[in-house]
Amino acid sequence: ALVLIGCTPTRPQTTPQPGVFEVDPVFREFYRMLGGEPLLGPAITRAFRFEANICQYTQNALMCFNPYAEGHKRFYLFPLGQVLNLREDPGLVSGEGPIVNGYLIYEEFVPLYDRLGGALYAGHPLTQPRYNATHNRIEQYFENVGFYRNLDEPPGSVHLLAYGVFACDAYCRY
Repeated sequence: ALVLIGCTPTRPQTTPQPGVFEVDPVFREFYRMLGGEPLLGPAITRAFRFEANICQYTQNALMCFNPYAEGHKRFYLFPLGQVLNLREDPGLVSGEGPIVNGYLIYEEFVPLYDRLGGALYAGHPLTQPRYNATHNRIEQYFENVGFYRNLDEPPGSVHLLAYGVFACDAYCRY
């Protein structure tokens, strides 16, 4: 009997963090496809209805599902960068890398931008790459997500800005 008890699988007991929710079943595959928690961060709300859509905030984005759309348009990241009014005039472009709508995409952001389907999920750029002295990092805002690279990390270590936390604001303060 002791041998059988020792072999019985047990689930580790985890205490949920305040303000962290399960990703709704509607979004699980989409969430995983885009990079899951390591990229989008944890879900910070339950799924909710927004107009005809079902949406759910993650730390770094707002995932939405339109049941009336077809194909790849059924799932999308809401353009929080536009809602947050992060757009600036492109001005003069200097540097090497792809240029989209007059904005240079920072070279280290290109692989992640491409992995997110470019404009399909990341959206179009809203700003040129910029240095944030407070956080010692390069940042660039896009329609649906924002990118950053801490300069004290190895080259190619790119992360998403917390658009979801910023946009959700008072509704997500736990």
